[in-house]
Amino acid sequence: MSGNPNYRVVVAEDELPILENIVDKIHSLDFCFTVVGTATNGEDALEIIKQQPPHILFTDIRMPIMDGLELIKNALLIQPNLKIVIISGYDEFEYAQKAIRYGVTDYLLKPVKLARLSETAQKLYDSLRQSSAISEREIIASGLSGRISPHDLPSELSGTAFSMHLICLGNRYDRCHDALNIEAINALWNKMNPQGVLNKMFGDSFKWWLADEKYPNCKMLIAAFNAENLGEVLYSTLRAPLEQLFPITVCSTCFQINFSEIWKVAQELRLLLQNNLRPCVSSYIPLKSNHATQCYTEYEENSEISAIELACKNGQFESAKRTLACLLQKWQQLHITQCSLEKQLFSLLKKLTEIGSIPSSDFALIEAEASQIIAENTEETTLYSELEELVLRHINICFQPNDTSEEIYFKIKKYLDENYHNPITVDSIAENFHFSSSYISRIFKKHSGLPPFRYLLTLRINEAKRLIKENDGINFCLISEMVGYPDPHYFSRIFKNMTGLSPSDYKNKHFKDKLE
Repeated sequence: MSGNPNYRVVVAEDELPILENIVDKIHSLDFCFTVVGTATNGEDALEIIKQQPPHILFTDIRMPIMDGLELIKNALLIQPNLKIVIISGYDEFEYAQKAIRYGVTDYLLKPVKLARLSETAQKLYDSLRQSSAISEREIIASGLSGRISPHDLPSELSGTAFSMHLICLGNRYDRCHDALNIEAINALWNKMNPQGVLNKMFGDSFKWWLADEKYPNCKMLIAAFNAENLGEVLYSTLRAPLEQLFPITVCSTCFQINFSEIWKVAQELRLLLQNNLRPCVSSYIPLKSNHATQCYTEYEENSEISAIELACKNGQFESAKRTLACLLQKWQQLHITQCSLEKQLFSLLKKLTEIGSIPSSDFALIEAEASQIIAENTEETTLYSELEELVLRHINICFQPNDTSEEIYFKIKKYLDENYHNPITVDSIAENFHFSSSYISRIFKKHSGLPPFRYLLTLRINEAKRLIKENDGINFCLISEMVGYPDPHYFSRIFKNMTGLSPSDYKNKHFKDKLE
């Protein structure tokens, strides 16, 4: 958030020359302080505070009608966040100490020195800036979620015209948010440094806020102004640090909005992104009307999808393969939206599942894998290559072998049970069974409750425990090799993580328990 606010000040001092001197010195400081009222007694000062609520009150202790202590108590009832500075003489120090108990920010001794006043002003300014930034950020966040009324706005934001910009790194993750690599996304945000970019773009001239969205790869920028072509400039500037290696999409308003419209426009921008984001392609998408969210014409090719379905029904798999390659190439050349890609791809996969020889419940697995491929890829050629591999594999599962996901699971489990002593990774399992690693992980977890690597880990450690119990004199290095860990130090670390004991401690505990 940037921008320089103006802070209102009230000064209460019963000696007019001292009062005027303090006001002159406050105005001479470069802290955006404006004295909106002065009074020579506490009662008049309190009335000013009621009429023109200030950010700061400078007050003498001893004043007629209502003294400074009484003024402070009453002023805090009206404005609990009021910053208060007391002005006192040496003989009023005891009163000053009492005032400090009310939460007074600072006190100044008479005669007030400019240097001392400047120190206090700096402290007040920093505190107010921090409080204002936090308060305004909370207000903007409440506006985004529709939880605050425009009537509750502070005067600094009342009547302000805003523009809004939804920034998305990569593709949409709403179908597979668990797959989002938060560390990698945060590293990209740090590389882009949007706060630094925005500070350079706007300086201290305007206020802006950057709010987190539901998914970590998206942020909403709300700016308290709407310069011409701001969205396009923002898009170009934010894109530069990524060196075109990672796609970025910016959806921006092209019209001014008031605070009451923030929630509605935020919804429209999210819908605009959902309908128009093109996977693996950077783009700027303007929201040109505050009445409707436009959508690019959705590309559909039902004839080619039907041709693939018919070819598979008739056992013409080479024909299906050629048609699929043409269809995916066309989608890539047209840079179709993620929304359209998902809709058509899932339609094809569902039709293949329905006419194939696998349970319809397995469709959820293939849909989840496809969603993850679309969400995670940042390069178009790789994206469509992986999708082609996925669809061909699905055709193979549906129409050629008769293995259900449960049968595949049992085959993988049997493979792990028989080969746990060999070096195994999820990728090597996937290569051995001709499936992707994500598909292997999903079907294994679906039927066992554990990912394959966790199952393998448990299998190895249980076997190591058996060997320790049944072989008193066996060497731990040998056990390590026998259960698939060439490095005995790594084996010991894994064993302790799984059992809470090192192999030697486990052995000692076992034989001690056995003797007892």
